[in-house]
Amino acid sequence: MERYEFLGIGIGPFNLSIAALASQVPHYKTLFLDSKDSFSWHPDLMFEDAFMQTSWLKDLVTPVDPTNPNSFLNYLVENKKFYAFLNTSRSTIKRIEFEHYCRWVADRLSNTKFNSHVLGVQKVDDGFVVRTEDNIYHTKKLCLGTGLQPNIPAEAQAFLGSDCFFARSPHLKAMDLEGKRLAIVGGGQTGIEILLNGLRGQWGQAKAINVFSRRDNLEPLDESPFVNEYFIPHYVKEFAKLPKRRKGAIVDYQKLASDGITPAYLEELYQELYDQRYLHGREGHVHLYPNRDFRKLSKSSDCYRLEISNRHTEQTESYEADVVIFATGFRQALPDFAEALIGDAVKDSYGRIDIDENFQIRSASESDSSLYGLNLGRHCVGISEPQVSLMAWRAGTILNHALGEQRFRSLDGDQSFLSIVG
Repeated sequence: MERYEFLGIGIGPFNLSIAALASQVPHYKTLFLDSKDSFSWHPDLMFEDAFMQTSWLKDLVTPVDPTNPNSFLNYLVENKKFYAFLNTSRSTIKRIEFEHYCRWVADRLSNTKFNSHVLGVQKVDDGFVVRTEDNIYHTKKLCLGTGLQPNIPAEAQAFLGSDCFFARSPHLKAMDLEGKRLAIVGGGQTGIEILLNGLRGQWGQAKAINVFSRRDNLEPLDESPFVNEYFIPHYVKEFAKLPKRRKGAIVDYQKLASDGITPAYLEELYQELYDQRYLHGREGHVHLYPNRDFRKLSKSSDCYRLEISNRHTEQTESYEADVVIFATGFRQALPDFAEALIGDAVKDSYGRIDIDENFQIRSASESDSSLYGLNLGRHCVGISEPQVSLMAWRAGTILNHALGEQRFRSLDGDQSFLSIVG
């Protein structure tokens, strides 16, 4: 049995950030496991025009360990493109380059192990025992970073296949829209990226594209300075102190700080719609339907039929499509092996796990559970929890707590201009 101080399950950006920081801690034995062959991050959504919504300075390590060799700057230098990158004048990078950077880090670390499928985890007196297909590990601290699951409406589950699927799917790349009618359910960033690429003929020239969104409009990401204060560690720590009954309403109000559409992308979309209508004479093939709720899906011999509720008119509408894509976001879900670990976790009235200020899963029976959870606590620590914006700070906070010392910069001195607790 191999023994470690800290073990992470899942190697997405969040656990990779912890792995990169931990690699520089002397005599601290860590391991991070993932069932995939290599690092990947939403590979099915790597559109050529897709950019990150966060500055490249907020990489895996720099905010808490700026001399760490796993920084984005070092990635540029090591790959001999530092000056060329500067000449692009980019404040954010393409999503595909963020994935390249993360894969570069994952491949050079000695504490990451891919092709390692976790079969079970057991809580023991001095930590956890993790069992994979080819090994057994003991660890004092455990971090769950297994990601989110597609949030597909129950009414659509029975129809999933090559022409009715969730946006993050291999079916997206293989899609053929030539002469077909496309329905996109969901009006967030992903849905609009599919719309714009569909308009540009990436999958052939569609006969018609309909987009249905619950939102009032195609709503932009709020990137203004004071809204970006939500993504400062000081603000997150203050938010964590608020009464639980207040947090939900605040997070809902802040939604567009993290879940809006990049304003520049909306401009691109509008310009494309203008060009197609007024310069190329293509009119009536694209319709945007805000304030709509998806209700039901059925299929006949030649097409799908969507029943949509119009919240403006309070009427039910019906639409036909040859291809249906659900860009309906993700939901929290832990793998089966984790269920036994969270049996005594503190939960709120909605059944959501309680996460403390150190991103530790609170236990009803222990003051220190030694179990950390990533992307599980937006209702506890605020709007920044699912975002890469504070991943290095989050990783540093977890490691500081696990190590029992302030190894990484907490950035507490970087005060927010917003004071919410006094």
